[in-house]
Amino acid sequence: MMGELHGGSNALGPISRLTLKIPDGEQRWLLQSGPQSVAWRWPGGSGETGVLTSNESLQPIAGTDLTPFDLQMPFLYWTDFIYEGVAKVRGRPAHSFLLYPPVEQGASLINLTGVRVLLDTEFQAFMQAELLGSTGTITKTITILNLKKVGEQWLPKSIDIRNHLTRAKTRLTIIAAALDVLWPENFFSPALLALPAPAVPLAKRQSL
Repeated sequence: MMGELHGGSNALGPISRLTLKIPDGEQRWLLQSGPQSVAWRWPGGSGETGVLTSNESLQPIAGTDLTPFDLQMPFLYWTDFIYEGVAKVRGRPAHSFLLYPPVEQGASLINLTGVRVLLDTEFQAFMQAELLGSTGTITKTITILNLKKVGEQWLPKSIDIRNHLTRAKTRLTIIAAALDVLWPENFFSPALLALPAPAVPLAKRQSL
Protein backbone atom coordinates (compact mmCIF):
# COMPACT_ATOMS: atom_id res chain seq x y z
CA MET A 1 0.00 0.00 0.00
CA MET A 2 1.35 3.41 -0.97
CA GLY A 3 0.63 6.79 0.52
CA GLU A 4 1.84 10.30 1.36
CA LEU A 5 2.25 12.13 4.66
CA HIS A 6 2.36 15.93 4.64
CA GLY A 7 3.48 17.69 7.80
CA GLY A 8 3.39 21.18 9.25
CA SER A 9 2.63 23.01 12.49
CA ASN A 10 0.15 25.52 13.85
CA ALA A 11 -0.65 27.20 17.14
CA LEU A 12 -1.84 23.87 18.62
CA GLY A 13 1.24 21.87 17.67
CA PRO A 14 2.32 19.53 14.86
CA ILE A 15 -0.30 18.72 12.23
CA SER A 16 -0.16 16.18 9.42
CA ARG A 17 -2.26 14.99 6.54
CA LEU A 18 -2.16 11.31 5.54
CA THR A 19 -3.30 10.05 2.13
CA LEU A 20 -3.51 6.32 1.43
CA LYS A 21 -4.13 4.91 -2.01
CA ILE A 22 -6.60 2.03 -1.88
CA PRO A 23 -7.92 -0.15 -4.76
CA ASP A 24 -10.99 2.03 -5.36
CA GLY A 25 -9.44 5.44 -4.76
CA GLU A 26 -8.03 7.31 -1.77
CA GLN A 27 -8.73 7.83 1.91
CA ARG A 28 -7.37 10.77 3.90
CA TRP A 29 -6.81 11.68 7.52
CA LEU A 30 -5.98 15.03 9.13
CA LEU A 31 -4.12 14.61 12.42
CA GLN A 32 -3.69 17.45 14.89
CA SER A 33 -1.08 16.59 17.51
CA GLY A 34 -0.25 18.45 20.71
CA PRO A 35 -1.84 18.71 24.17
CA GLN A 36 -5.30 18.89 22.55
CA SER A 37 -5.06 16.30 19.79
CA VAL A 38 -7.93 15.69 17.36
CA ALA A 39 -8.28 13.79 14.08
CA TRP A 40 -10.54 13.89 11.02
CA ARG A 41 -11.12 11.34 8.26
CA TRP A 42 -12.35 11.64 4.69
CA PRO A 43 -13.55 8.16 3.58
CA GLY A 44 -13.21 8.79 -0.15
CA GLY A 45 -15.72 9.10 -2.99
CA SER A 46 -18.70 11.25 -2.10
CA GLY A 47 -18.25 10.71 1.63
CA GLU A 48 -18.05 13.61 4.04
CA THR A 49 -15.16 14.49 6.34
CA GLY A 50 -15.87 13.66 9.96
CA VAL A 51 -14.08 14.08 13.28
CA LEU A 52 -12.91 10.87 14.96
CA THR A 53 -13.86 9.96 18.50
CA SER A 54 -11.10 8.93 20.91
CA ASN A 55 -12.02 5.27 20.38
CA GLU A 56 -12.06 5.64 16.59
CA SER A 57 -8.55 7.12 16.70
CA LEU A 58 -7.39 3.78 18.15
CA GLN A 59 -8.81 1.78 15.24
CA PRO A 60 -6.43 0.44 12.54
CA ILE A 61 -6.00 2.40 9.33
CA ALA A 62 -6.92 0.57 6.11
CA GLY A 63 -6.22 -2.94 7.38
CA THR A 64 -2.79 -2.14 8.86
CA ASP A 65 -1.68 -2.12 12.51
CA LEU A 66 -1.18 1.65 12.33
CA THR A 67 -3.76 3.94 13.97
CA PRO A 68 -4.31 7.73 13.99
CA PHE A 69 -3.30 7.63 17.68
CA ASP A 70 0.07 6.11 16.73
CA LEU A 71 0.77 8.95 14.30
CA GLN A 72 -0.45 11.70 16.62
CA MET A 73 1.53 10.40 19.62
CA PRO A 74 -0.50 12.49 22.11
CA PHE A 75 1.27 10.68 24.96
CA LEU A 76 4.35 12.82 24.31
CA TYR A 77 2.37 15.70 25.84
CA TRP A 78 1.06 13.87 28.91
CA THR A 79 2.35 15.52 32.07
CA ASP A 80 1.99 12.58 34.49
CA PHE A 81 5.05 10.35 34.12
CA ILE A 82 7.93 8.62 35.89
CA TYR A 83 11.53 8.10 34.80
CA GLU A 84 12.42 4.40 34.89
CA GLY A 85 16.13 4.65 34.08
CA VAL A 86 18.26 3.49 31.15
CA ALA A 87 17.21 0.53 29.00
CA LYS A 88 18.42 -0.96 25.70
CA VAL A 89 16.62 -0.64 22.36
CA ARG A 90 18.18 -2.51 19.46
CA GLY A 91 21.50 -2.50 21.29
CA ARG A 92 21.53 1.23 22.08
CA PRO A 93 21.04 2.80 25.53
CA ALA A 94 17.80 4.73 25.92
CA HIS A 95 16.11 6.77 28.64
CA SER A 96 12.85 5.06 29.62
CA PHE A 97 9.81 7.14 30.63
CA LEU A 98 6.42 5.73 31.64
CA LEU A 99 3.61 8.19 30.87
CA TYR A 100 0.04 7.99 32.14
CA PRO A 101 -3.05 9.34 30.31
CA PRO A 102 -4.89 12.33 31.79
CA VAL A 103 -7.90 11.46 33.94
CA GLU A 104 -10.31 13.00 31.42
CA GLN A 105 -8.93 10.74 28.67
CA GLY A 106 -8.68 7.54 30.65
CA ALA A 107 -12.28 6.46 30.06
CA SER A 108 -12.06 6.90 26.30
CA LEU A 109 -8.65 5.27 25.84
CA ILE A 110 -10.00 1.77 26.29
CA ASN A 111 -7.52 -0.66 27.92
CA LEU A 112 -4.68 1.87 27.59
CA THR A 113 -3.17 2.45 31.03
CA GLY A 114 0.12 4.01 29.97
CA VAL A 115 2.78 4.40 27.31
CA ARG A 116 6.47 3.72 27.78
CA VAL A 117 8.64 6.02 25.65
CA LEU A 118 12.33 5.33 25.05
CA LEU A 119 14.67 8.12 23.94
CA ASP A 120 18.23 7.65 22.70
CA THR A 121 20.63 8.77 25.45
CA GLU A 122 23.10 10.35 22.99
CA PHE A 123 20.80 12.13 20.54
CA GLN A 124 17.66 12.46 22.74
CA ALA A 125 15.71 11.08 19.77
CA PHE A 126 12.56 8.96 19.92
CA MET A 127 13.40 5.27 19.48
CA GLN A 128 10.40 3.28 20.66
CA ALA A 129 6.98 3.47 22.29
CA GLU A 130 5.24 0.64 24.15
CA LEU A 131 1.48 0.85 24.68
CA LEU A 132 0.39 -0.84 27.91
CA GLY A 133 -2.91 -2.61 28.48
CA SER A 134 -5.11 -2.93 31.56
CA THR A 135 -2.74 -5.38 33.29
CA GLY A 136 0.36 -3.36 32.44
CA THR A 137 1.45 -5.76 29.72
CA ILE A 138 2.69 -4.46 26.36
CA THR A 139 -0.06 -4.52 23.73
CA LYS A 140 1.76 -2.70 20.93
CA THR A 141 5.25 -1.42 20.14
CA ILE A 142 6.23 1.31 17.69
CA THR A 143 9.94 1.08 16.86
CA ILE A 144 12.10 3.23 14.60
CA LEU A 145 14.44 0.81 12.85
CA ASN A 146 16.75 3.23 11.06
CA LEU A 147 17.24 6.87 10.15
CA LYS A 148 18.69 8.85 7.27
CA LYS A 149 20.01 12.39 7.31
CA VAL A 150 18.46 14.76 4.77
CA GLY A 151 20.24 18.10 4.85
CA GLU A 152 20.63 18.87 8.55
CA GLN A 153 17.62 16.80 9.63
CA TRP A 154 17.44 13.13 10.59
CA LEU A 155 14.32 11.38 9.26
CA PRO A 156 12.96 7.91 10.02
CA LYS A 157 13.44 5.53 7.12
CA SER A 158 11.56 2.50 8.42
CA ILE A 159 9.24 1.93 11.38
CA ASP A 160 7.79 -1.29 12.78
CA ILE A 161 4.35 -1.38 14.40
CA ARG A 162 3.86 -4.67 16.24
CA ASN A 163 0.53 -5.77 17.74
CA HIS A 164 1.38 -8.10 20.63
CA LEU A 165 -2.24 -9.24 21.01
CA THR A 166 -2.64 -10.52 17.44
CA ARG A 167 1.10 -11.03 16.70
CA ALA A 168 0.61 -9.02 13.51
CA LYS A 169 3.20 -6.53 12.31
CA THR A 170 3.15 -3.58 9.91
CA ARG A 171 6.33 -2.07 8.52
CA LEU A 172 6.18 1.55 7.39
CA THR A 173 8.92 2.36 4.88
CA ILE A 174 9.60 5.94 3.75
CA ILE A 175 11.07 5.95 0.26
CA ALA A 176 11.33 9.71 -0.37
CA ALA A 177 11.01 12.99 1.51
CA ALA A 178 10.83 16.72 0.77
CA LEU A 179 11.75 19.45 3.24
CA ASP A 180 11.01 23.19 3.32
CA VAL A 181 7.91 22.94 1.12
CA LEU A 182 5.38 25.77 1.38
CA TRP A 183 1.81 24.49 1.36
CA PRO A 184 -1.21 26.54 0.25
CA GLU A 185 -3.10 28.52 2.87
CA ASN A 186 -5.61 26.35 4.78
CA PHE A 187 -4.07 23.16 3.34
CA PHE A 188 -4.35 21.57 6.80
CA SER A 189 -8.01 22.51 7.17
CA PRO A 190 -10.67 19.77 7.65
CA ALA A 191 -12.83 21.59 5.12
CA LEU A 192 -10.25 20.94 2.40
CA LEU A 193 -9.46 17.31 3.27
CA ALA A 194 -11.62 16.02 0.40
CA LEU A 195 -9.45 17.91 -2.08
CA PRO A 196 -6.26 16.25 -3.39
CA ALA A 197 -2.92 17.50 -2.12
CA PRO A 198 -0.77 19.57 -4.50
CA ALA A 199 2.16 17.80 -6.13
CA VAL A 200 5.50 18.09 -4.37
CA PRO A 201 8.07 19.86 -6.56
CA LEU A 202 10.46 17.28 -8.01
CA ALA A 203 13.43 19.47 -7.09
CA LYS A 204 12.50 19.08 -3.42
CA ARG A 205 12.18 15.29 -3.43
CA GLN A 206 15.03 13.20 -2.09
CA SER A 207 15.16 9.41 -2.01
CA LEU A 208 15.79 7.77 1.35
